[in-house]
Amino acid sequence: MAGHARNVDRYTRKVLQGAALAEELVRQRSLLPARFQHYVYR
Repeated sequence: MAGHARNVDRYTRKVLQGAALAEELVRQRSLLPARFQHYVYR
């Protein structure tokens, strides 16, 4: 699942924009366990 999570940011950017995008990206990052943060967002 973490491998797929690397693409979620890209998919989100295709759908949302502006404040909604920024808010959703923060929400997604907060839900990801700390051990996967580096792998997904490097």
